[in-house]
Amino acid sequence: MECSARELVAGHIYRQQWPKSLLAKVGVTLHDPANIIIMQSQLEKAFDKWQWIVLPDGPDDYKVHVLPSC
Repeated sequence: MECSARELVAGHIYRQQWPKSLLAKVGVTLHDPANIIIMQSQLEKAFDKWQWIVLPDGPDDYKVHVLPSC
């Protein structure tokens, strides 16, 4: 799948509206590159609707989980 740079956005894995106090436990800052995922804008809309999530799977690995729709 190809997309132009205009279609790309940066999303936060640990969401901006979540409590900032928990970030220290996660070990990143809100705008830390480790907390940012670059995605196509349509994917961001699905991400914001909790249709898919990113979870840690080891110290340097993450897994994408597609959630079933209700």
